Amino acid sequence: MSSDEGSTDESIKRKRPIGDAGGENIFLKSRKTSRTPTKKAQSSETKLDQLLVIMKELQADIKDIKRENQEFSKEIKTLKMENQNDSIKQDNKKIRKKLAEAKSKIKRLDKERNEKNIVISGLDMNNMDLNSLKETMEKFILQHINIQIELKKVDKLTDKMCLIELKNLEDHATIMKNKAKLKQIKKVKVYINDDLSVIER
Repeated sequence: MSSDEGSTDESIKRKRPIGDAGGENIFLKSRKTSRTPTKKAQSSETKLDQLLVIMKELQADIKDIKRENQEFSKEIKTLKMENQNDSIKQDNKKIRKKLAEAKSKIKRLDKERNEKNIVISGLDMNNMDLNSLKETMEKFILQHINIQIELKKVDKLTDKMCLIELKNLEDHATIMKNKAKLKQIKKVKVYINDDLSVIER
């Protein structure tokens, strides 16, 4: 074989596509679908798994939040009840304070009124009404103590005792200074005293 023939054979070999001389080209990419998953498919599945995990965690968090909300609601109700109880206690305290002040005021007024009052005992007052009793006491004080005063009010306590409310403290002081003159009465023992409480009477 000559050198010309050898070069011709080589050029033919070079020009001939690979695999033409022996059937199908085994090196070309197959057009059949590959059964092994690609990297993209694997990545998508991983992301889906991660999302599912996140969803489960979120559901657990939501349950915890709901439980905490229920606990907070209970605590709020308890606090409201405590506040209501505190409010009731404060109201009761204020009411008790007002009652104490009212009692103190009544006591003071009673004391002031009692300071102007006298009690006369020993005279027979059985058949007297309040008007005639008032006139009788004014005449009695004028006749036996030599003091002319107008009585503000007279109340019969028993058949032999009456409570007299005077108009002012001066009248009270004058009567108490001169009550010793009652000793001059011979037939009955008559006494004039300061107004006392119901128990002390």
